Amino acid sequence: MNEEMLSGAKIDLINWLTTLNDSVIIEKLLAFRKNEIINATGDNVEPVFKPMPVEELDKRIDKSEADFATGKFKESKELLAKYK
Repeated sequence: MNEEMLSGAKIDLINWLTTLNDSVIIEKLLAFRKNEIINATGDNVEPVFKPMPVEELDKRIDKSEADFATGKFKESKELLAKYK
């Protein structure tokens, strides 16, 4: 990305941030920024976002499939109705 494109991208991000009202996204952005600052100082810090081990993913898939088979799930329309 050249300097002009980078400047435009920064302005677009600033404009987007000024209209953002989602506190979850703002918290995630702040955590990401904090992690970037810590990493830039050379401190050995765990990253904010870590990939899930395959074993954990497999365990969650198995549990989800068992829950579905026994009727322990909600349809998306039920979840959406809860937050309207």
